[in-house]
Amino acid sequence: MGYVSVELADFLFQIEKGVNPAPTILAETIISLNSIRKKGDRRFLGCAQLLFVWMKSHFRCLYKHFCQVFVPSTRPIEEFLESEWPPNQSIQEFRGLR
Repeated sequence: MGYVSVELADFLFQIEKGVNPAPTILAETIISLNSIRKKGDRRFLGCAQLLFVWMKSHFRCLYKHFCQVFVPSTRPIEEFLESEWPPNQSIQEFRGLR
């Protein structure tokens, strides 16, 4: 038999009370992305919307179109790579993150 963690039980009780779980799920996903980046893992299997939120929270970008809200028909990673960068910040720095 398995067990249920205290965190999961608390999460389920919050949902039962009608609390929106989206902020919690988003926060945990961003924490996981930070952990992956710090460990040097090179792959993240997840949805583009969450990756977009994480990229916006970690990289300063001058290109106004990239700073807009995610739209499913867009290609946020391509827009990110084609964006204008501040003179002292190169996209090359982020392509090789480890």
